[in-house]
Amino acid sequence: MSPPVERSSNRYVAVVHPLNPRMSKKSALLLTALIWVVRMLVAVALVFAICWLPYHVYFIYAYHHPKILKTDYIQHVYLAFYWLAMSNSTYNPIVYYCMNNRFKRYFRKVLCCCRKTTENVACPGRSSVEGSATRLRSFTRRTLLRKSTLSKANQVNKMNTNDLIDDV
Repeated sequence: MSPPVERSSNRYVAVVHPLNPRMSKKSALLLTALIWVVRMLVAVALVFAICWLPYHVYFIYAYHHPKILKTDYIQHVYLAFYWLAMSNSTYNPIVYYCMNNRFKRYFRKVLCCCRKTTENVACPGRSSVEGSATRLRSFTRRTLLRKSTLSKANQVNKMNTNDLIDDV
């Protein structure tokens, strides 16, 4: 665990553990992890509700007051609510990044591997990705070279056979 997570989980253990003295420290840590997961779930559900509620309220209001649909600005309002509803899925990774240290660590690792740098800076996890790409490129080159060599050899063999047929 990273130090900030240990500090925060130790605080929860200090709060939860005295409530049930028979609870082991491992059980208290599991309870702390469960609390964090529930908080993250509540945050994701709250973001979902904030994003989708205006969209649904718009349709309920338009159903009960159909003359609103004839106003000039209503299309812009609808598009704004639609955009907000569809943008919901972009907010989930932000919530995960803010509330989950493991997601944050892996996200930074992936971001570091995708970042183009002008100098060769060692990045954790980068060598395996670059090594795989290099192996794939060399395999592809070898395969293509082998195929082109075989096709040239076949062409030479055909030419030699044709020369023999022409000579006879």
